[in-house]
Amino acid sequence: MKNSLPYYLYDAFSVKRFGGSQAAIVLNADAVDASTRAALAKELGYPATVFVADITNDKIEAQFYSTVAELPMCGHGTVALISCLSDLNLLDWSNHSTLHLSLALPNGEAPVIAIRQDNGKTLAMLKVRVAKFRDDSIDLSRLSKALGSTHRAFSNELPIQTAVADFTHLIVPVNSVSDMLSLQPNFSDIASFYGDHGIETITVICTKVEAANAGTGASAHVRIRDFCPAVGVAESAAAGTTNAAVAGYLFRQGPLSRVSDGEIHVLAEQGIEIQRPSEIHSRLILNNDSIESQWVGGVASRVASGQLDLS
Repeated sequence: MKNSLPYYLYDAFSVKRFGGSQAAIVLNADAVDASTRAALAKELGYPATVFVADITNDKIEAQFYSTVAELPMCGHGTVALISCLSDLNLLDWSNHSTLHLSLALPNGEAPVIAIRQDNGKTLAMLKVRVAKFRDDSIDLSRLSKALGSTHRAFSNELPIQTAVADFTHLIVPVNSVSDMLSLQPNFSDIASFYGDHGIETITVICTKVEAANAGTGASAHVRIRDFCPAVGVAESAAAGTTNAAVAGYLFRQGPLSRVSDGEIHVLAEQGIEIQRPSEIHSRLILNNDSIESQWVGGVASRVASGQLDLS
């Protein structure tokens, strides 16, 4: 195993530094064993650390870790990874502005589209599992206590549902942005709630988002707060897999309009309440009014780089 490895810190889902969700990219990690990867991810302390074992043509072999576990998939880690490889000229553009890549993960391969933009940023869109939904029996008083809110904040127009894809999310719609801002989550209560309901994140959403409230500078369709201590982050500033589940939920519930024939684009704002504003793009490809495939992504900004000492 090499005595040192290069690593890069990126802020994913953010057009500038100090927004979005942090991810570390560790290159040349083919000889790093699982226990060392887990220890390094914990030591770095970022929401995601991506270990890159190999890059061959359009295939990237990688693994994702949080501070507490290996992750089967990670949207913001993927966005950071593609931006990093693009910035380091490790992707073969060959005079093309769009690349079709394959992310080789322990549980299979995931398609990724990389688009080089005029501003120098690389937009990465990851194909994710289409979520399935269930109606769980939820104690609203207990949920209110865990979120530090009142059940009167919960939407009367949209239902609370559980979305199951790469992760399991309890989607909780609230009435207004002020309801989002007023949440005072109790993370011990949230952790207990997770265990009893078989979920990994509590995702609070609001569809009444005005341009004046859009901390990302764009007019979003939905505002999101995602509480996920079960995967190592108290509150996520930006989560691709969560956003994909929310986009599917909004499509099922009806508050989205079709942007072009057969495709819906959802722009979400997240992380504003924790001073890390983020923009997350979701695309739903439709077939006969059902979701055929889903893509989620954004851009990332480099913050730092260095060497990990393994001697």
